[in-house]
Amino acid sequence: MSRDGTDKTLKILRYIQEHWAERHYAPSFRDIQVGCGLSSLSVVTWNVGKLERRGVIKREPGIARSITLTGRSGW
Repeated sequence: MSRDGTDKTLKILRYIQEHWAERHYAPSFRDIQVGCGLSSLSVVTWNVGKLERRGVIKREPGIARSITLTGRSGW
């Protein structure tokens, strides 16, 4: 478990990293939901927001599949 108890957040980060490594483009929020076995898109949105606030990822507002990894660990 991470320091702040967010296993889902770490699972999402790992999924994003693996998706980039395999496909060379960002996953959609729906891809993340299905790939991580999450119950709703709101769970994805909340946790992706946490990753962005920590500086681990960056997103472009209003652009689909705009998640990029920053290279920072955030933990």
